Amino acid sequence: MKLLVSILGLLCLAGLAFWLYNRKRFAWVRLMQQAQAAAEGRDWPRADRLMRQAMRLAGSFSGSTKDFFEGQTAILWSGMLYRAAHLQQAEETLRQGLARLESSCPGHQLLDAGRLIWVDILAEQGRYSEAERIFDKFLRDDPHPGYRAMTIFYLQRLGDLLIQQKRFAEAQETIERCMKLEAEVTHASLRAEGKEPSEYQVISMSLPDYEFCRGRWEDARRLFQEKAEFFERSVTRPDNITFKRTRSRVPLTPLRSGAAS
Repeated sequence: MKLLVSILGLLCLAGLAFWLYNRKRFAWVRLMQQAQAAAEGRDWPRADRLMRQAMRLAGSFSGSTKDFFEGQTAILWSGMLYRAAHLQQAEETLRQGLARLESSCPGHQLLDAGRLIWVDILAEQGRYSEAERIFDKFLRDDPHPGYRAMTIFYLQRLGDLLIQQKRFAEAQETIERCMKLEAEVTHASLRAEGKEPSEYQVISMSLPDYEFCRGRWEDARRLFQEKAEFFERSVTRPDNITFKRTRSRVPLTPLRSGAAS
């Protein structure tokens, strides 16, 4: 009888712990959603307050679970800080978030998003060599098939980074690799759906940058305009980073042949 009571007591404690965990987790998700909504409305003070609340709640967990929630919170918070132009705070927050999430969940997909935010923060300050080092670890070898889709984003961003430094030959080489990988991934996806890739035309989103690097100004300008219009229809925020970068490139594309500037 005593054993049964002990077992029931343990089950009750386990059930209570599980209930408390879920209650906090759901509260954390709500705070994150509210903060994201505030950021989309560019209400940065409210977004910041909500993220601070989310971080305090994340800190109420224990062990690796605490690192897991704190890491996610910090990475997402850093993206908001970057969009609000608080670059130093964004970088400090991001470094903490990456370290905590990597230690608690090394394969988490948010780590990739965090590294790309880090590249943007560094590039915004002209710290190009530091930004390039982030790519070295992930682009040195041919990526594993299951990781190729994410590798495309790394290559696109690296190409853009090289263009910003006017290293057009290196950028063209990187973009060519990106376009090849895009075609491979797209063809594999079509085959998985039972479709014949040769019946479809694959148009790379990196094509405008490719033509820009080659000095084909008229084609590049037209493609940048088409890409900007595509993002204008697709994105939900006017301050979307990719949209802003694409739109800003359009007027910079020379109308006549000559050295890229």
